[in-house]
Amino acid sequence: MINFGIYLDTLKDEDLLEDIKREIVRGKKERIIKDASLFYEQISFIREPVPCGMFHSSDIWNFSGSLLVLSATAACKIENITNNIRMYVGYGWGDRNVLSTIKATNNSQTKFIARTPELASDFYRVTGKQTLGFFPSLNNVLEIMSEKE
Repeated sequence: MINFGIYLDTLKDEDLLEDIKREIVRGKKERIIKDASLFYEQISFIREPVPCGMFHSSDIWNFSGSLLVLSATAACKIENITNNIRMYVGYGWGDRNVLSTIKATNNSQTKFIARTPELASDFYRVTGKQTLGFFPSLNNVLEIMSEKE
């Protein structure tokens, strides 16, 4: 079982939040995750409750576990945190800043997951590295994160 965290630039994307909620509920039900936290840069209106703790990104210093970051720029910031964080970066959900992506790949501990097969190819073209896989939505992303523990 993993301590699962997810880091978003904003909470505005309602479809993405629904995917996250479904995956957290499924992960808890199937005993893949023991606890979940959602970190955000910018708050927004949320229609339905989220089945986990929600924290501003400034509170990430207190997190340890497997963290899915949906922005290469945010991944570069989080690399400086010394906690026990196993970081997975979702390529294709947030910004696709080439320089941030290349910088994030400098940390050999950071793993990458693409949103589509085309984005996995693009990631390889930009970085020369393979992603762990691809997921059009966040459904079942916990499997790839927990098997790498």
